[in-house]
Amino acid sequence: MEQPVDVKDLLEKLGKGQCAPEEAGWLMEWLDEPGNCDVAIALLSDRMAAPVTAEMLSPERIANLERRRLEILSQPGKRAIAPVHRVHFLRRKWWAVAAVLAAAATGTWFLVNKPATTKLAEIHYKSDVPAGHAGALLTLADGKTVLLDSVTGEISNSQGASITKTGEGSLSYKSAALNSASVSYNTLSTPRARKFRMTLPDGSGVWLNAQSSIRFPAAFTGSQRKVEVTGEVYFEIVSDKNKPFIVKAQGQDINVLGTRFNVNTYADEPAVTTTLLEGSVQVSDGKRSVILHPGEQAAEFAVTHANIQQTMAWKDGKLYFESTDLKSIMRQISRWYDVDVVFEADAPSYDFTARLPDNLPVSEVLKLLEMTRLVHFEIEGKKIIVKK
Repeated sequence: MEQPVDVKDLLEKLGKGQCAPEEAGWLMEWLDEPGNCDVAIALLSDRMAAPVTAEMLSPERIANLERRRLEILSQPGKRAIAPVHRVHFLRRKWWAVAAVLAAAATGTWFLVNKPATTKLAEIHYKSDVPAGHAGALLTLADGKTVLLDSVTGEISNSQGASITKTGEGSLSYKSAALNSASVSYNTLSTPRARKFRMTLPDGSGVWLNAQSSIRFPAAFTGSQRKVEVTGEVYFEIVSDKNKPFIVKAQGQDINVLGTRFNVNTYADEPAVTTTLLEGSVQVSDGKRSVILHPGEQAAEFAVTHANIQQTMAWKDGKLYFESTDLKSIMRQISRWYDVDVVFEADAPSYDFTARLPDNLPVSEVLKLLEMTRLVHFEIEGKKIIVKK
């Protein structure tokens, strides 16, 4: 069939929902012809910060992008997209094209593969900030504080409790049986740029992300095991049907028997979010209550399917962004690198998808984002400036 003056222009218009019906129909027929999908991807290659990969082309990924694209196009002032477009986006042979179009329309930029070193070397910053590492502050019931970054071995053995640093970034807490009247409370906290893990008196495992804390008793007495958290904390709870585990988090109670789950209570995030990996938990605040099943998460009691890999990336030593907006990314960078972030008035707002190890210096992370040519950064000591 005869080719129009600018196929690339039509492809971009299709992604934005701006094609006239006759243009969309022509383009769909053109994409059906052998080899034209590859041509379309090549024409739109500058829309991607990394090559199209099999991971990007999964049905779930494309469905999520297409859903996001349609949500944006349904906003006031946006032109509605014709139903025929949506039908064609479901065809397997067009997934690669759909990935580029949907990403372009939603402002999602894929950063799955690290760009060439020569290109990264072209971006320079005045200074740099190293990645965070294992470390925490333990505040005992008597007010004594212990910096856990460098100490090893037994830290305290008093009031029937033995506290030992068992390895880098790991604390073990063992206690003798105590009556409820004599139980004291300790607090483990991580500043920005630190993560830590510990074993509670009942054997349950706890992992703290940066800028987080857990307040816990020297021994779990009575009919409940109760702790209080801030920030982001992951739990692997030892099952005890006779003594449920309760996590208090920013006005919410998470009731547990034996399970694995993550709770995010950062004050600068939109909502307290509980994500369940295994078992069952009940989230309540005295007025509302929801029960989660594995693979679900609750944000302000709205239950949705969870992206477990993304949720647990911090625990696994990764930076994982899945269609994540730039401000959310920079909040995570602020916590992990102990930096303040300032957005200039004209700073852009795009979504990015990326998988990176969290031991990179901050400059390497920012360079990767800059490779999209959509955003720029300056590093001034412990401050990052986000620019257009």
